Amino acid sequence: MEAFKAGSGMEGSELSLLVAGAGCVAILLCAAWVLTSAYRGWAKGRVGGDTLSIVAIKVVLLIVLFFWVFLS
Repeated sequence: MEAFKAGSGMEGSELSLLVAGAGCVAILLCAAWVLTSAYRGWAKGRVGGDTLSIVAIKVVLLIVLFFWVFLS
């Protein structure tokens, strides 16, 4: 572990925190994109309200799952 710290300038725990943060940001951006697309479809009448609510529930569940994976 000393060789990694000397080569990278950071410890393994800091790198782990960096990867977890990047993963959480990525999943939040993807979730925002999916929800925005679903809302636009609903606003134009191409997507029903039931489909919009199912998409929202699935996105929230995916966010919880990925946060659990990245932060545990």
